[in-house]
Amino acid sequence: MDNRVEKLPSLYEYYTENGIKSGLEASGDNFILNGKKIQILGGSLHYFRVVPEQWQNRLIKMRACGLNTVELYVPWNLHEEHPGKFDFGDFLDLRKFLKEVKEADMFVLLRPGPYICSEWEFGGLPSWLLRDTSMQVRSNYQPFKEAVKKYFSQLIPLVSNFQFSKNGGPIIAVQIENEFASFGNTEENDEDLEYMIFVKSTMEEFGIKELFFTSDEPISDGHRGSIPGVLMTANFKEGAEKQLNYLKKMQLDKPLLVAEYWSGWFDHWTETHNVHPAEAYAEELKNILKLNSSVNIYMFHGGTNFGFLNGANVKFPHPEIPYSPTITSYDYDAPLTESGDYTVKYFKTREIIKECCSSPKLRNPPLPYESKKMSLLNLTVSKILPWAKITGRIKPQHTVAPVNMEILDLGNNFGQNFGFVMYRTKVSGSGILILSGGVADRAVIYWDGSEIAVVNWLAGNMPKVELPKTEISESHTLDVLVENLGRINYGMPDDLNNQRKGLRGPVYLNEQEIHNWTVFPLTFDKPFIQELEYDDKWEIFEPSSQLCRPALYKIDFQLSEKPLDTFLYSESWQKGVVFVNGFNIGRYWKVGPQQTLYVPSPLLRYGDNTVLIFELHNTVLSIDFLDHPILDQNSP
Repeated sequence: MDNRVEKLPSLYEYYTENGIKSGLEASGDNFILNGKKIQILGGSLHYFRVVPEQWQNRLIKMRACGLNTVELYVPWNLHEEHPGKFDFGDFLDLRKFLKEVKEADMFVLLRPGPYICSEWEFGGLPSWLLRDTSMQVRSNYQPFKEAVKKYFSQLIPLVSNFQFSKNGGPIIAVQIENEFASFGNTEENDEDLEYMIFVKSTMEEFGIKELFFTSDEPISDGHRGSIPGVLMTANFKEGAEKQLNYLKKMQLDKPLLVAEYWSGWFDHWTETHNVHPAEAYAEELKNILKLNSSVNIYMFHGGTNFGFLNGANVKFPHPEIPYSPTITSYDYDAPLTESGDYTVKYFKTREIIKECCSSPKLRNPPLPYESKKMSLLNLTVSKILPWAKITGRIKPQHTVAPVNMEILDLGNNFGQNFGFVMYRTKVSGSGILILSGGVADRAVIYWDGSEIAVVNWLAGNMPKVELPKTEISESHTLDVLVENLGRINYGMPDDLNNQRKGLRGPVYLNEQEIHNWTVFPLTFDKPFIQELEYDDKWEIFEPSSQLCRPALYKIDFQLSEKPLDTFLYSESWQKGVVFVNGFNIGRYWKVGPQQTLYVPSPLLRYGDNTVLIFELHNTVLSIDFLDHPILDQNSP
């Protein structure tokens, strides 16, 4: 009797056992990789939504589920946050992520943009593009194309050596742009087609050799986002048989690929939490695979919109609502939760792959253990930094009339990208204040330091605020603090090209325009937070005292054991943003549906830790670290 255990090959060993002669090919009914049939079984995981210390854990869980491919976007607005200053290190080390994908024995579908949608701020486009008031994104507008080319000249050479056909790397296919049919029409508009060809040829110029593809919704979009000769793929949540049959009719000689099979959905602030039933998800996944289609599950692990980087939508999903900002959590009701835990969808996916796919027998890792979670309750606020001392740290700018944050001069041809911007002026008398053009996106109005009104995107283009009654001769300080709640990530040209934030027009008092404004850009970027954390003007917090809001609250605490994943919550907060050991973990807002903020364990430290909370409306008294998230509660 032969008791030897069969040694199964890895994915890479199987597809490269006779050397590398060709990359991924799309011809007939099947994909062929290096001469062997492959059914792409992918899942979306975005490295910029997961801290690097947890990349490996998420990748191994994907491979253990039976997936062989990772789909990933590349966010231009992070890699070139300021024009000409490129960042591919630390949190944004794309090369390291690609190495870890290969080590996890998976391939890559790369989606480098320049536009990525992804419920990400401005669809991944850098907001400094909007300093050009004539900017036309995703088009043949020459300054846009020049910016794309400069970006690709840095990005593509970095990833070029990770292509399969070049060096046996993980990248087997590359997407051109993203869902362009929702924005333009390459079938009827020559300029749109020219732009898409420009994106493709620019990637080729800087070294891309692998199979190209586009992705749209077949039935509703047809050929409007396609390029002649380039593989078309499908994006959808339901109706697999109809969608894929339609796709097959559009390209009879190509195999089927669902580039985005939506496993769940994202949430907007003020709306209810979205849940897609596991049974419906599983049934549609079976339908896809039984049609001999390859698939990428979007999202397989959603992660988090850290910082100010959530996107937003315009008139979607509700046509009557002009703007809907996305929450911090990108849990997406995906097979792996925001904190990387298994769900019913995960195990159903694993079972369906075993049942429906006739893939070669390959090595697969065992299921990793789920991470433990930490609970630590009633950590009280120890210090407070009042509003005046926060703004005192900022070098203000002076303008005759209010300007958008992108137009402010913060450096070499760039303005403010994210955060808050405060407009201050002096007025005499009282009456009706008119914010012509409206606010983008939410403004808190202060009269001599006291909050008197909140105006948001629902107030329209001419919101009015009644000021407190006062003597005509008296001079008062008027502050308008505007929060950029996220530029939209999806929309038509007029929508995307008009995403400048702050006050959107002149301000009037009793129909007289107010001039002479002092503007404070509150970026809350890492250097600014470090300055504030070590400021010598922090005051001892006394909850019984009358506080002037907004303010920054400090909680110092110690961990005597190894940090674990956890979820931050406060009963007393209302709206603001949180920094854990200097890292911006995102926005909170009591209106929900999200009530907790995910804190990955690598952001915490054994020993001393500091949490800073910038709160707009309430007095924060204490915080709790919970061992579970709250993503489905709405408050008035």
